[in-house]
Amino acid sequence: SGTVQADDPALDVRHVDTPRQPLRVVVDSRFSTPAGAQVLTRQGTTLVATANQDYEYTDRAGDNVDVVYLPGDDGRVNLAGLMSDLAQREVNELLVEAGPTLSGAMLGADLVDEVLLYMAPRFLGSEARGMFDLPWIERLSDCAAKEVRDVRQFGTDFRFTVSAR
Repeated sequence: SGTVQADDPALDVRHVDTPRQPLRVVVDSRFSTPAGAQVLTRQGTTLVATANQDYEYTDRAGDNVDVVYLPGDDGRVNLAGLMSDLAQREVNELLVEAGPTLSGAMLGADLVDEVLLYMAPRFLGSEARGMFDLPWIERLSDCAAKEVRDVRQFGTDFRFTVSAR
């Protein structure tokens, strides 16, 4: 049909038996996640971190959604504050599935220990979205070398485990 369908991730464990779902965390500066989004309606708790104090909690989801207001200086979510909040909730390990803006912000705030990069044997053009928005890196000499801890192949795809520190 030629139309692009919006991503609607569930961010839950599927295809294996588990006694509980992990805490899902959505970083949404404007709290613009649609009320019917899977991440807000699936079994288990979802935490929404927002910088928008005017959100309408009741318009977004039911009792399984917790909202935390963490404004940063730039109108985005204060990521260091979010990590503190998660630590208070006894979250010891966090898997971040994000686009280039949040991924870059997490790296820029030095909040990432390890990066899992999945690569498929496909060529994308110069207009494709990058993995990380890192505006402070303009040249290869601006990049610090990282340690590759593991490389594994899954079918035709590869996963690189890279130290981020």
